[in-house]
Amino acid sequence: MSQTTSTEMRPLMALASQVLVYGVGPFGRRLIVYFTIPLLTAHMGIDTFGVVAVLISMFSFYDMVSNAGLPAATIRLYNENNVPRDRSITLGTSLVLFVVFALLLGSGIWLFADRVAVQFLGDVNYTATVRVIAILLLVTTLINFVQIVLRIQVWPTAKVFLDLVLICSQVAFALILVIAYGLGAFGYWFGQLVGAVLGLILAVWLIRGKITVAYSKERAKELLLYGVPLLPVAIGLWGLRLADRSLITASLGLTQVAIYEVGYKVGMIAGLLTAPFLVAWPQFAFSRMSRPDAPRTYRNIVTSLFGSTLFLTLFVISFRHELVALMAPPEYAAAAAIVPWIALSQVASAVYPVLSIGPKITKNTKLLAMAVSVAAVINVALNLLLIPRVGIMGSAIATFIGYWALTIAAYAVGNRLFPISLDWRRLAMAVLAAGIVLIVAVEIPDYVSVGWQKFSLQAMGLVLYPAILLIVGFISRTQLSEVVRIIALRLRKMTGK
Repeated sequence: MSQTTSTEMRPLMALASQVLVYGVGPFGRRLIVYFTIPLLTAHMGIDTFGVVAVLISMFSFYDMVSNAGLPAATIRLYNENNVPRDRSITLGTSLVLFVVFALLLGSGIWLFADRVAVQFLGDVNYTATVRVIAILLLVTTLINFVQIVLRIQVWPTAKVFLDLVLICSQVAFALILVIAYGLGAFGYWFGQLVGAVLGLILAVWLIRGKITVAYSKERAKELLLYGVPLLPVAIGLWGLRLADRSLITASLGLTQVAIYEVGYKVGMIAGLLTAPFLVAWPQFAFSRMSRPDAPRTYRNIVTSLFGSTLFLTLFVISFRHELVALMAPPEYAAAAAIVPWIALSQVASAVYPVLSIGPKITKNTKLLAMAVSVAAVINVALNLLLIPRVGIMGSAIATFIGYWALTIAAYAVGNRLFPISLDWRRLAMAVLAAGIVLIVAVEIPDYVSVGWQKFSLQAMGLVLYPAILLIVGFISRTQLSEVVRIIALRLRKMTGK
């Protein structure tokens, strides 16, 4: 076994370990969302579920704006040196900025809740629900700050515990108010708020005595100079992920939004790896940015993410009809048509964080903001052009093009600042394998009427993917042996044997 292979695999396994630990919360949240969607769609009218989908879009937008790029700025500046006093000042100043921005935005939403309700839903009767979301914004912001602290201080057990309590309490209260009390969209959001308050109480207890409000104007300026240029990035990413809900509402109504939301959620199963990866990635990337092997490490991570996310994408596309049927009643069946476009966009979403690391390392976040803005404009323009012509399918196509435009633009910008030479040969192997699988698992089954025959072809296609990658050399036997060896060593270390 070569020393080179062992050296290359070690950082990948280190990142994988962090993803497994810190990704429990995001991954668990995704899974619980998928378990709760069938309950919500069964106990809500289709238009009410559409309201929830639109308000999720709205809340995500305001949450991004209130953060003002502070999470990435805090992690980046915290890792600049090891001086405890400087790190304490960074965290204290960041906390003050988090609270100020959330209070300002939350107060504005509360005061103009009636106008916000009309703007997003065209109905002033949702004013009370919007005010609940305004309070939830402040609570969530404080929890987000605590989660950042737990990540950079490397307290994995505490973070996992907080994530699980938060997820379970929010979902439990939301379902009780929706199913048992029939409170619809208001019950869903009020339950989210009650669960978040319980999570905040736990969060404050976890970091008691760890944070001092050591505010510094100079550090605030540094945080804002780094973070504010990321605000257009956040807004642009929101435009790619969620702005289509508002556009569909305006053009097609809440019923189509509800159908689109179910199809989108099914398509996002392909991105299940992305959510936990995003939690571990910033701290991992910034802690290794000064090492000479960093570009090679980042390149290998891109290749691994691309190959693994593509496998999940093939699974989702192959079983899209079955997954939609599990998620929602028959009136949502049309959602299956948009799933392939959304699933394929998740491949781009998975590798984007790595390809965009250059501007963040070199503190040239303005360039990244430009790249994201261009992709967001393309996405919104395509939505406006395609929705009136082909309905929600137009939004799905716009999402696919927007995500890949973003990834290409981020790579073009990032590669100039911090070059990452992609392994084009292995990436092409993965695409070739995926093409073969799509023919076997998607195209051929469409001509088969017997259920078990169709299912067997779909399963066979998925098995073909890793087999082809092994045959063509995307995954070598040496790499597999090294992965097994490292896992065995870690297990022995954990068990003390």
